Amino acid sequence: MTGFVCLFCGQASTPAVVSRQLRDDRTGRHAVVRCRACGHVQLFPLPSLEEEEAFYADDQQARLVFASENFVPVLLEKKKLDLGRRIEWLRQRLPHGGRVIEVASGYGAFVDGFSRAGYEAHGIERSPFRLSVARQGMNGVFHEGALDDRFLMEHAHRFDVVFAFHRVLHARDAHAFVRALLALCAPGGIVHIEEPNLGDSLMSEIPEYANHRWQVSHYHYFAPASFEQLLRSAGAGRVAVEGLQRYGLRHLLQWSDHHRPDLSGDAAPPSTPTLARIEEFYRRDREQALTCDSMIGLVEPA
Repeated sequence: MTGFVCLFCGQASTPAVVSRQLRDDRTGRHAVVRCRACGHVQLFPLPSLEEEEAFYADDQQARLVFASENFVPVLLEKKKLDLGRRIEWLRQRLPHGGRVIEVASGYGAFVDGFSRAGYEAHGIERSPFRLSVARQGMNGVFHEGALDDRFLMEHAHRFDVVFAFHRVLHARDAHAFVRALLALCAPGGIVHIEEPNLGDSLMSEIPEYANHRWQVSHYHYFAPASFEQLLRSAGAGRVAVEGLQRYGLRHLLQWSDHHRPDLSGDAAPPSTPTLARIEEFYRRDREQALTCDSMIGLVEPA
């Protein structure tokens, strides 16, 4: 653990090891650790810039999970429930349309959905494979690359809503990344950030679930307090952090009974009114306690 520097507070120290089991580490040299100075949980050591570029170029995050090469339709199917929820939020925020962007837009499913819902929807993606899928079959405007200075200057203060879904945890400099999101936001606009929750109660209840969550491409792991601290320190004007339970009872039973994820792509809602009521109680209970699987950060520019 020599050479450790916390990605959150910048302190150099010997961190505490949280886990040496990562679902996609084929080298055995990475670990999830906790900074003894501030408590931040992160990956150490980080992959090199060359390794990171190769990881995204080959879409390894998905390929290391799915056995079949034909995994894109499965992933798109699994995104449908998230898409409906996100479009509903967007319509409440911008009922009469507007210009939006998703940073790290992947295969383009959400940009496509926003576009079909009547918005001028953009996406920016660094993975050539994911970008090619998006451009071939999805509506919207897709930009290639990352949030570099050129893109930020060209699109500064341009978007009414800036989306980043499970993206901050991949950033080497999370503070700089959030500042870049804010730089894209138009006056009166909002940045909508969704991240996994380190405070998810299943992380401590089911070891296999935690081991599945630890990944080489995930550089940060935020709990609600550290997530809010990150957003405030980036220079935002107003910040709100809300709990979000993305996965329902089928997900809970799958992990409880089988100790592995369901990769079938089944995103079906509850099949009966009784199940729907139980599902709603389960989600609301976890969200209110902030023991849910995800968080939403709503950030307005200063």
